[in-house]
Amino acid sequence: TTYTPIMQLKEDSTLIIYMHGNSLDRGLSYRVELYKVLSKLGFYIITFDYRSYGDSSPIELSEKTVVDDGKTVIKWVPDLYKPRFGDGPNLSGFPQSSSTSAGPNIIVWGHSLGTAVATRTV
Repeated sequence: TTYTPIMQLKEDSTLIIYMHGNSLDRGLSYRVELYKVLSKLGFYIITFDYRSYGDSSPIELSEKTVVDDGKTVIKWVPDLYKPRFGDGPNLSGFPQSSSTSAGPNIIVWGHSLGTAVATRTV
């Protein structure tokens, strides 16, 4: 799989923000396999560890901290595109009209714990 910097994604691209479950971290082998499958299907994936998971900051884990982390990523990704496209990308995941296009389409995908985090962030 070829790495594409997030800022180089085209307007007709789809970026998946993947929020993982409670087991270990974003690099768990079956998650990496999922990223590879999604990449082969033409999607771009960004994932992250909540604080206290993987190699992220060691803090006391709580519902608030994981939701705050999800919200931070949800805000950060569209902010990357504002200088190029104005208001930022489409968070609906559905195609946009050309008059409102603003970066790649974004799908927020949560698995297990990540489903709850994703639901609380959008």
